[in-house]
Order: sequence, then structure tokens, then C-alpha cells
Amino acid sequence: MTRGSRDIEEGTELGLVGLTPDGVIESWSGGAERLTGYSREEAIGQHFSMFYTAEDRRIGQPEYYLRKARVEKVEVHSGWRIRKDGSQFWGDIRITALYAKSGTLIGYAKVMRDLTESRRNDAAQATFYSTFMHDFRLPVAAIKGFTELVHGAEPKDQDHFLDRVDDNADRMLVMAEDLVEHARDDSDQLTIMLEAIDLADLARHVAAGPVADTARIKVTSDRVVVMAETSSLHRVIANVLTNALKYSDPGSLISLTTDETETEGTLRVTDRGRGIDPDDLETVFLEFQRGRLARSDGGTGLGLASARELVQRLGGTMGIESEVGVGTTVVITLPKGDPDVAG
Repeated sequence: MTRGSRDIEEGTELGLVGLTPDGVIESWSGGAERLTGYSREEAIGQHFSMFYTAEDRRIGQPEYYLRKARVEKVEVHSGWRIRKDGSQFWGDIRITALYAKSGTLIGYAKVMRDLTESRRNDAAQATFYSTFMHDFRLPVAAIKGFTELVHGAEPKDQDHFLDRVDDNADRMLVMAEDLVEHARDDSDQLTIMLEAIDLADLARHVAAGPVADTARIKVTSDRVVVMAETSSLHRVIANVLTNALKYSDPGSLISLTTDETETEGTLRVTDRGRGIDPDDLETVFLEFQRGRLARSDGGTGLGLASARELVQRLGGTMGIESEVGVGTTVVITLPKGDPDVAG
């Protein structure tokens, strides 16, 4: 599905429906057909309650909305609605009562929008904020606890407690940085200036930087030139490498390799860690989502989402391959650049 078609489905397109005073469908737009899956021939003549859940019909919700529209002229509500194939969508519904000049009710105009994705994002965001507050309190409590222990500890034990304070402070800093970077990326004010970059050289630079445990990292990459922005791509690789180190056993190897086709260059970052549950592979790049094997680690669920967003802005793709207990490979693919231009 293209991004354009997805934007239409997620709220831009309107389903326009005409109803008789009794709620029977008498006109049906192409948008309504696309939203619900019912053709014009299938919809006209049916009662509009066909789109409501069984529970809503049982308690008389459709009839209630018509009565409310008659009294207030316009009735607006939202809720789960049923498509022809049985799937549900979160409908944003507006019902307007139509009257003749004599004041007689002649029917209703109903407008539907599909806001399923927005609904799911809102729910995920609410869950994230609740989880984030819980996770943020843990390092704060740990810092306070170890600080108190330092005051009464023997000199030989103080360094250990201070190291634990430092570890928890770093954890809080990472969480805060994830939030700030996510907010900055979402502002749509980030200007991308593409340039020819040696992907292998940048990977080595990141692997030797402060985010990395260099003893665990092996870079076996040939020169591959891609079109990207150095700072953005640096952030992406650093994020992926940090995850690989975090979710694999101390001492295990992290490998970075590159390859290329005529049109694309690819970087693969492979760890030999816990892996990702198969049921999480489709959602691991979504905002505020953490895999079930990583929920106890105190992350924000924003790192991979922000990284993939940056890669997409650079005109590339980001995918993931994983097997539980074996390891994970993150695959970053970008358009090729001119090797004679890259530094």
C-alpha cells in the first residue's frame, strides 16, 4: 500500500451516505464503498445499523443516534464499525438531520471517516506514557537508594554504589534523549541535505565511538557509497548498534557488514542475542511499542521508530530479521551515490 492511499484510508476520504427518516440507506458514495467494502447495490435498501456491532445494535445505539440528530440537528460520535469482511474500523461519524421547508423530516446525511490508525496510536501513546512513568521512577528510586547507601558505606564499597548511581543516571539520560529526538523528528522541521557517503567508513566511525563496546564489534565492510546525510545516518547506526549491544550477552560478537547492488547500498548489523518474538516483528518499528522480550529493560519504544523514520527520509528502507535465542539482524538500505564524490 502506498503512503498516499494509506492517508486516504486513515481519515482523508469521506464516506457519504443518505438515509431515509427510518435509517434505510438510499444513497451511497464511492468513499463509503471503499471504507466498508459494500458496493452501492449491496448497501442501498439496507438499514444503516448493519455497520454497528452486535452489542451496539442490542442496546439500540443506531436508533439513539437518529433520535439525537432529530433533536440537535447534528449528531457526532465515534466507535467501532463493521466492514463487509467482518473487520472493524474506528469510525468518526457525523449525522445531520434534513428537513423540508415545511419542517418535515425527510432523511439524514451521514458522513464517515476511518480513524482506526489514529485510535490505535492514541491507545499506544497512552500505554507508553503510563509505562514510561513507571520505568522512569525505577532509576530515580535506584539513584536515591544507592546515594543513601554511599553515606553509610565503607570507603571500599562506595565506588560500587557510585557506579550503580552512574548506570541509572545513564539509563534516565537515554530515555530522555529518545523522547527529545522523537519530538524533534516529529516536528517536520528537520532538513535533509543528501551527500555521497562511504557507508562502511561511517559504520567504522560509529563503531569506534562512545556508544560502542569496541571489543565486541567486528566491522567487515567494503567501500559502499550511498546518498544520505552524515548526522542522520550516524544517529541511525548508533541507535541500531546500541540496541545490538544492549540485547545480546556481554562478550558476544556484533558484526557490521556492507554489500551493494547497481542501485542500492546495504548495511547489516547482526547480534547474537535474545532475538525478537515472531509476533512482534510486524510492530517492532511502531512508535511506543516494545517487544515482549524487551519490556523489562526500561526502553521507550521510540528508538527503532525514529531510526526507521530517518532512513525513510533519506530515501531508504530499514528491515529486521530475527530468531529467538539466535540473534537479530537490522538491514539498512539506501540509494547508491557516486563513489568519485564521496570523501
